[in-house]
Amino acid sequence: MRVVLDTNVVVSGVMHPSSVPARVLLLVYDTRIQPVIDLRVLNEYHEVLARPKLKIPGVRASDFLRLLGDVAERVIVTEEAVSVLGSFALKDPDDRPFMEVAVSAAAEAIVTGNTSHFPEAALDPIRVLTPRQLLDELGKP
Repeated sequence: MRVVLDTNVVVSGVMHPSSVPARVLLLVYDTRIQPVIDLRVLNEYHEVLARPKLKIPGVRASDFLRLLGDVAERVIVTEEAVSVLGSFALKDPDDRPFMEVAVSAAAEAIVTGNTSHFPEAALDPIRVLTPRQLLDELGKP
């Protein structure tokens, strides 16, 4: 399943190894999901994971980012995606790159802890799933 992982899922998963988001990240290790990124998304992951206030062990963050760099599908955002999504107001403008990547890649889902930030009307047929919904869908309780 090709998915875009919102930064909050990546950060929560790396910070809390026994959490539901961490189990989503394990699906990347197990190749059960295929993360889809572009350079903006990857840079946001790096920037947020490096914030001193989060106190994330550098080894844990760098291990996941290294894996992501190896296995993620890199996408070039299309002008069509930018144009289609440009008319939608977002609660958090920093979410726009994640939507553009999902639309450009025809990903199956965006996985986020902030589902209300992603207008499903703009993304149809791409689904907006919580980490729990993704695990349930993949039969991973």
